Amino acid sequence: MKFFDWLFRENLTREEVIDLLEAILNKTISDEDWDQFVTVQLVDPDLEKVRFRVEEMWVENSPFMVKGSIDPTDLNSKGVAEIKRLIDSISN
Repeated sequence: MKFFDWLFRENLTREEVIDLLEAILNKTISDEDWDQFVTVQLVDPDLEKVRFRVEEMWVENSPFMVKGSIDPTDLNSKGVAEIKRLIDSISN
């Protein structure tokens, strides 16, 4: 890995990622926190898989969001279930 690739990675803890995921569920995540979370890779490979999965969920015509919405907290039941599954996967 190149030095600059490492430099631009976020070193969040499991608890911080869980807090961000819960903020998505509670519709309380700030635009700044959302942007940072989905655009900056994480140092921990397990947490990076979770971050990347969340990023994948917010594509055009996502099966996880309310149809036509661009708000990342506008989840349908499948989206809520997926975020809860991700929380469970790192809550150990």
